[in-house]
Amino acid sequence: MIHLQAILTIRISDFLYKQLNNVTFNIHMNEVGDIDYYFSFIDEKTMQIDAHYPIDAKRFENSVFDEVFTKEACTRVIYRDEFNVMIHNFYLACQISDPAGFEITNIKILVDGYDKKFVFTKSLLNPFSVGNLVDEKNPFSRLIDRIHVNSVIDWLKGQKDFWKEVAQSKTGISINYFRYFHEENGPMNCLWLCMALEALLVTNQNFSRNQIYGKLRYFIDEEEIDSKTLQKLVDNFYSFRSKIVHGKLNLYRPTMIHNATKEVDILEDSITSNESFGYLAVRICLYNMIKNNIHNLDFEEEIIYKLKQ
Repeated sequence: MIHLQAILTIRISDFLYKQLNNVTFNIHMNEVGDIDYYFSFIDEKTMQIDAHYPIDAKRFENSVFDEVFTKEACTRVIYRDEFNVMIHNFYLACQISDPAGFEITNIKILVDGYDKKFVFTKSLLNPFSVGNLVDEKNPFSRLIDRIHVNSVIDWLKGQKDFWKEVAQSKTGISINYFRYFHEENGPMNCLWLCMALEALLVTNQNFSRNQIYGKLRYFIDEEEIDSKTLQKLVDNFYSFRSKIVHGKLNLYRPTMIHNATKEVDILEDSITSNESFGYLAVRICLYNMIKNNIHNLDFEEEIIYKLKQ
């Protein structure tokens, strides 16, 4: 067995802290088998995750090794990377459970007690637009219901291609776009959200806006967001997305230093508001899927024409 351990410097909500202290999640991996991931806290800012992977996994049955690239040496490297990916999986599960309630400011991975310097990224931080959305001053924050992290992980376990490199189902594809949103915090995040939303809801690209509006209308009560407001939010989101795609957005340079100029402030407000709505839309879809334990959103669609009187 190989002992893998992650020491994470974190910021975490009380909601998640209470659920993740001294708890074990069992995840089945096709080429490895059932793996237990044990979560504990060294202190309120430091989380530890432990797992043991078997060296005799079937993925190595037909492999060729030599004196340098031994089975044990190769296994340590491969499993270190597998474990690293699993940290990203758990981070996303926590973000779905409690948006903006969990972020990792430093990742350290040990293999059999030895510190391995390589990690895919040193930190996984909350996108600013999510923090803006859940702020109690935001009128739509009331639409974000937290979900027990156990329920999220159980649902993801049923979404088989969540654990694969390349997803095939429309929900799996959507979640991978959602991953990029959480891992690449920048002005292009609006596109990741739009693609995540389209993968879930759009079946005819010629009517993307109408399908997204109509299907979101199914999930959102009129009392929460009236039809006129929802239509405007969808239209603004798509217009902003189109400006980015077609090179019409006057985006500031990546090395921006004059971040208090009027033009930048206006653009930042537009980015934040549209991203926040895009995130809200994706999260509402995921919330309803998890709540009802369904893994695809399939709608019966009708187009009705009526003569004007």
